[in-house]
Amino acid sequence: MPKRPGFEPLCRLLLKHAAFTVGGGSVTMIALERDLVEQHHWLERDQFRTLYGLARLTPGTSILALVTGIGWQLHASTGAIVALAVSTIPGSVLAALLAAAYQQVYEQPLARAFLSGTAAAVCGLIAASVWRMVAPYWSLSSAIVFLAALALALAGLSPFVAFIGLGVLGYFWRDRCNS
Repeated sequence: MPKRPGFEPLCRLLLKHAAFTVGGGSVTMIALERDLVEQHHWLERDQFRTLYGLARLTPGTSILALVTGIGWQLHASTGAIVALAVSTIPGSVLAALLAAAYQQVYEQPLARAFLSGTAAAVCGLIAASVWRMVAPYWSLSSAIVFLAALALALAGLSPFVAFIGLGVLGYFWRDRCNS
């Protein structure tokens, strides 16, 4: 039978994962399972995986659903509220402070010029990466399809209708090219 932690150790653990786990919700879920099940023995593996499965079914952010479920499992409604608060409030405060700092920095002309140049460089790097992926497959027919899709989209035609039409055109063009 797992031992039930007090609020302080549970909050410390959740705060650690909310603040220091990098890589998204899935990574945090794996790290939480390791700590809750293997290290502290606060939950059995089946309990954690049931909470994990339910969290994945809920709409919204799965990690928030998971920590709320963990809090509920360990301390009922009070645990759920505390777990959710500990997992969200510190990050929200940090994000607000960083946004305010960014706004202050962005008001400076030199910083604005630097950030604009950085944005242009990042766009160039992304375009170069896309080109490296697309270049081996680029041909006259792919250029025609791209330009046709672009023209149809600019004309306000639904992308779904445009791609269906281009698919039919490609089917007949392929037959014509193979004869």
